[in-house]
Amino acid sequence: MEKGHYVVDQIEGEIAVLETPEQERLELPRDELPDDAEEGSMLVRHEDETGNVSFTVDHEAGAKRRGEMEALRASLPKAPEGDL
Repeated sequence: MEKGHYVVDQIEGEIAVLETPEQERLELPRDELPDDAEEGSMLVRHEDETGNVSFTVDHEAGAKRRGEMEALRASLPKAPEGDL
């Protein structure tokens, strides 16, 4: 994961669970995330001079991460076919 990115791990109802850059879990109300955030989205955290925090989706980093995950998945051995 790129330094400074938060990853949307899961969204359940009105709660979003993020993985922080420090590999910790952070639960937030879903409405504190951008409308286009979904599970797997990579977010950038912003804090203004008054301490208000907001997030934006980093679409480029998300696409790169998805490509890396697909390449890793493709490199894994395939399960045998037929009855086990």
